[in-house]
Amino acid sequence: MSGSILIVDEVSTNRIVQRSVLTTAGYKVSTAESYASALEALRSGGFDVVIAAMGRSTIKARAFFSQIKTLRDAPTVLAITDSSIEGRARGFEAGANDVIARPPDQALLLSRLRALMRVRRTNLMQDMFLLPGGGLSEAAANFTPQPKVAILCDPGKPRDDIQESLTKLSGCDCQGLTVADLEVPRALIRFDAVVIIPSATSTADTAWAQFNTARSLGQWAGRVCIFAPHPSQQGLASRALDAGADDVIDGPFSALELGYRIKAQLALRKALPASCRDPLTGLPNHRYAFPMLSRYIDETSRTGVSFALLKLQLDNAAEILARHGPAKTDEVTAEVVARLRGILPNEALLAHLTVPSEFLVLLPATGVASARRMALRLCHVVSDTPCGLPGTQSSVSVKLTVGIALSQLMTQGDPGTRAKSLLRCAHSAMESTNSKCDLSKVQFGRPAA
Repeated sequence: MSGSILIVDEVSTNRIVQRSVLTTAGYKVSTAESYASALEALRSGGFDVVIAAMGRSTIKARAFFSQIKTLRDAPTVLAITDSSIEGRARGFEAGANDVIARPPDQALLLSRLRALMRVRRTNLMQDMFLLPGGGLSEAAANFTPQPKVAILCDPGKPRDDIQESLTKLSGCDCQGLTVADLEVPRALIRFDAVVIIPSATSTADTAWAQFNTARSLGQWAGRVCIFAPHPSQQGLASRALDAGADDVIDGPFSALELGYRIKAQLALRKALPASCRDPLTGLPNHRYAFPMLSRYIDETSRTGVSFALLKLQLDNAAEILARHGPAKTDEVTAEVVARLRGILPNEALLAHLTVPSEFLVLLPATGVASARRMALRLCHVVSDTPCGLPGTQSSVSVKLTVGIALSQLMTQGDPGTRAKSLLRCAHSAMESTNSKCDLSKVQFGRPAA
């Protein structure tokens, strides 16, 4: 199943239609005709998402959404409200995590659900990792830094107005950028969210090309990404969500709605403790990756779902360091990470290990053929195009090798033991890789005899 959903709507026809659509899409669906009956269902069974139809009054909805948030493993709330800007604002003010207009476009609804499920799965995995006993919990910070938002759109007065409005509405530090700015390595590393607003005069194809240009650079992966196409650029909202955007504005542009969506998306994300993040790339480090792998093995052993573990190494990292120094090497590493993130699926775990030139990738629900294809794509995206050296006209070629270990190879022992065995297997395969030909840049590990 793709996930479990509770539909709350007092109109029986709406419940029947939505249940039919979502069941066909592979979701496990339950329905409730009132907020009271919905709360009973939520207390007795777990759900990933609650889809709640809202009336014009937000008082009851606010009370219902606030009660949901007190539940353990609280589900994500998607509110269905009227299509006006004021109506959408009421949904966010009531406490919804996402809002869609009534009547909902079914393709867009399914795309929004897939995006919400991605974030929810990530959060649940992180919660599982930070369970008591792991020794990795940290005290809450004394203050919350002001979120920084990059606005990618045409320069000029419209962008200046958007920046000013968003700063007031969202409380974020909003700065204007162009797609050209992203060509500078690590241009987005200081931002928490990226908003892409194509020109209103652009065709749908041009707007989609702008989105893909930003996406292909890979730098906004791991950050909240919101796409706001013009209403004339039809069909792009659901496509963007399925291409990796976290949220979209699917109607007339409103800085008010964008402000609400930025705050809602940032609130959905759970930041890793500082001790579990690599300071250079912002990726999870070994302290996070190994316990996560152990817990993931424990979880998948009960479901029988296979996965692949990839060990990546930058072969000539020492040579780059010796020739160009630590600062330039850090920039090259950041660009490599951006490229890797740009093609890895959203549910994959990418971690930067203790050795600066080594990375770990966990690919959920992946078999032999899919693991090989992804490994070869990773090799090509890194090695085929040289990385530019900031401040110079020079570039440097980076060579990547990959070792693969499949979860079904290791079936004996406790999760921690199996995690160590998988890591050794992937590392052994990586080290045995022959660099003489591209096809041998990827090797599968074998269990020890």
